[in-house]
Amino acid sequence: MTKFYIHYGQKVAMYTLWADHPRWDKAQFIQNLSNDPKEAVKKAYILAEQYGEKPDDVDISETKMSLNEITRRNQEQIAIDEEKRKKENIENWLQRSLFLLEKNKNPFQTSDLGFWAQGNIDPRDKHIFEPDHYESLENLSLKDINYWGTLGTFKSEVHKKMHEHCKPLVADLVPNKNIHFGNVGDKKVRVRVQFISVEVVDNPYSYNEHDSISKFRFNTEDGARITARVNSNNAGNFANKTYDQRRQEGDWLTIEGTIKEHNVFEPEAGVVYNTTRMIRLKLIDEE
Repeated sequence: MTKFYIHYGQKVAMYTLWADHPRWDKAQFIQNLSNDPKEAVKKAYILAEQYGEKPDDVDISETKMSLNEITRRNQEQIAIDEEKRKKENIENWLQRSLFLLEKNKNPFQTSDLGFWAQGNIDPRDKHIFEPDHYESLENLSLKDINYWGTLGTFKSEVHKKMHEHCKPLVADLVPNKNIHFGNVGDKKVRVRVQFISVEVVDNPYSYNEHDSISKFRFNTEDGARITARVNSNNAGNFANKTYDQRRQEGDWLTIEGTIKEHNVFEPEAGVVYNTTRMIRLKLIDEE
């Protein structure tokens, strides 16, 4: 629902009409009205009707104060007000999220009902935060469970409670020991690995809009990190077979492929990540 309201211009010389909607990034300026409050209200009503809105729905509260009575805030006052509003928003989010957790709901995941509601209801309305608009904690993916369950620092009490809920459910993952695996150039190398994660992205080099690239991460039993980029159209369909078997983080499987390279990534001085990239992967059926 679009909300129309009267505000005033930057120089506080004239009342202006604005419109806002939950789906918009910011409010939209409609047009200047008048420096007389009664005339401004009259014009706003007419414009609202032209846009298919009821005049009574226009917020005219700003016209209760004359332009001469309105004073602009300086930058220091604006900064103070912004900080106050930020703290209020954080506190409101904390209280709402803790309430949702008590109802066994995930405050970080909106349900389908909540998704549609956000598009049609002003999020400033309190009923947008009903528990039914959020996914149950029982529907957490294993990836999310492992993330929250292994979290080491907590930004808030909400993060801590999510950690406490997920910690007993965390998969038993082999720690990444930051070492390389095998010898570069070796072919048909067969190794048992633990499935860590996969990220699917569009293939920028394909003319087929349905073509994608799956970025896999595995850990060997010794803790070496193996990575692989697999095209969805590759022979053998390694990615498709992995998906069909509904692999989740922590699952064990056997793969075979060529050791392409040993990568060393140094994001900052003194911090080094070692990974081994494999290509031509095949998923080996395990009995």
